[in-house]
Amino acid sequence: MILNRKALFPLLILILSIFYLIEAIKLGHPVTEEGIRPSFVPLVLGTLSSIFSLVLTLKATVLAKRAGDDVTSASDGSEPEAERASVVPAVLTIVAISLYIALFSIIGYALSSLLFVFAITTIFSDPGKWLLKLASSAAIVTFGYIVFEQLFGVRLPTLWG
Repeated sequence: MILNRKALFPLLILILSIFYLIEAIKLGHPVTEEGIRPSFVPLVLGTLSSIFSLVLTLKATVLAKRAGDDVTSASDGSEPEAERASVVPAVLTIVAISLYIALFSIIGYALSSLLFVFAITTIFSDPGKWLLKLASSAAIVTFGYIVFEQLFGVRLPTLWG
């Protein structure tokens, strides 16, 4: 078997990313003589998401093949603890992305992005160091604001409209 169970989630994300990328391409040229258009950001996100999910799919497939871990179910029919532990961050990430999409236009770029980045760093890191996570989240959101709003001239939604 080429794909294992651990590669299914990254494969699903890869398929969704490709659909997203196709829809982003349909938005039109990302750069014109007038400058960067609103279709630029979805195109960049779709491209990066497709590349990263492809890498994760290949990595999961290769690692499982090397380990000879084709079947992941335990002999008693229950899922191994490590597999359950790897599913929880994926589910929490999907929930965080869904909330981010829902809140982005309502509460604006800064607050929704700060909450999203903080949630993702909390999901994928050790507990504790909340202040460091909050500071790094604020730095990432500020960097995104500078790049897109100030450098590329892409108008990002704000809390006050």
